[in-house]
Amino acid sequence: MAPSTIQYCISQLRSYPDLFARYGRTPFIHSRLYQENMPSPMQHAFTICVLNAGKSDLQRDMTYTVLNAEVHELLRAESSLSTFEDYLAHVQALILCQIVRLFDENVCQRTFAEQHDAVLAKWTDTLHEWKTWILMGSARRTVLMSHFLRGLYYARKTGVCSTVAVMADLPVSTRAVLWELESPTRWQLALKAAEPVLMPYKDYTTQWEEALNQNGSCAGEPSLCPSGYNYSTSNTASRYRLMRDALLAQNRTILYSLCDWGQAYVESWGNATGNSWRMSDDISPPFERILAILNENSFQLNATDFWGHNDADMLEVGNGISAAQTRSHFALWAAMKSPLIIGTDLSGVSDADVAVLKNAYLLAFNQDAEVGAPATPYKWGVNPDYTFNASFPAEYWSGESSNGTLVLVGNWLNETMSKVANYSEIPGLQAGGAYQVVDVWAGSSLGCVQNGVQINVEANDTAVYLIQEGCGSVIQKRRT
Repeated sequence: MAPSTIQYCISQLRSYPDLFARYGRTPFIHSRLYQENMPSPMQHAFTICVLNAGKSDLQRDMTYTVLNAEVHELLRAESSLSTFEDYLAHVQALILCQIVRLFDENVCQRTFAEQHDAVLAKWTDTLHEWKTWILMGSARRTVLMSHFLRGLYYARKTGVCSTVAVMADLPVSTRAVLWELESPTRWQLALKAAEPVLMPYKDYTTQWEEALNQNGSCAGEPSLCPSGYNYSTSNTASRYRLMRDALLAQNRTILYSLCDWGQAYVESWGNATGNSWRMSDDISPPFERILAILNENSFQLNATDFWGHNDADMLEVGNGISAAQTRSHFALWAAMKSPLIIGTDLSGVSDADVAVLKNAYLLAFNQDAEVGAPATPYKWGVNPDYTFNASFPAEYWSGESSNGTLVLVGNWLNETMSKVANYSEIPGLQAGGAYQVVDVWAGSSLGCVQNGVQINVEANDTAVYLIQEGCGSVIQKRRT
């Protein structure tokens, strides 16, 4: 495994404790698994994750003391483990603890964690049966994550991933969408549309790599249909065309919005069928979900233009997200030229949220009568370019408009970050050039700015600027 790949995987693992502390979920812990009752081992893990998220230099020693005490309490229960649920909760809890300690800068913490590697392996081996679908999915993912965590750590330490042989034959689901669904009804509908398919991890990764080699921006799961399958001939597409033809037969204009939750590669045939098409599962207010949809849509924006639009689902403005998250959400939905559908009770919406919804610059970009293409990422930021990452999607975006180039710079970390929108990186702008810059949120001009715009972007916020000619440098038109 290449060192850069190891470092990337470690960065993903290290984000899971914070994810659990904030949202009670991770890629191997379902959001509904402990919604009603969090067992004792997960309470210990939650305490450790919260402490780790708030760890400072002044509190470091105290944090380590409490952390080790919590791990000790977790391990004391080994003799009393008996049920599947007991082992699942303890393995998940210990994985989170090991992530915190194995990759800590403190060598003592890493040494303590290595001493518990055998315990994690022993508990993991006990996870061999399940009762419900959520437990089944959680068990598969937890077993895989346990072996992956241990193998990745020792791959970095010794250069040898000792768990490759074990992971190769572990079953993984190719229907990842079933894990994301939040309601029994939606799960049943998705289950009827396509049965979940299990395959060995080694075959899954082989198919993923083959797809990646065929298309450099491919980031989806392996296709369940034959290679080269024409999705426009699928039953799903045929059913939507029946409705299209019925609507076209009416003597009035009707906007036709498709909703198959992004299935059957709707982006490849939706523009010949309707005016817009949902490109993902349903949205919900947590900013985590908003970022996940943003990430997914960033790989599908070639399908959006005057003829039709990827629908990233309704807006969650006014539904409890923070002011910074509200700005990011609306700005990027407008920039992606998604249909802007207000999804809150207008009788209770705040003046600040109304101001965001009425931002003239963003609405003008979304509804541009001359340029149909959306804004797209020109740089990912935290991750290498073209990284598919639901927690840290692309941060740097730009798009042409009849009024100039719209530039958006997001920050998905939990602290204010200093960032630069460098003209040399933005398509259509001249390196070292000077342009008129308008702050879209303030509605004010910054005058002529040379080389680029330096900004401090708050946590979860997005800075938005309109770059215009008028200072000697021209904007090269790329598309109309």
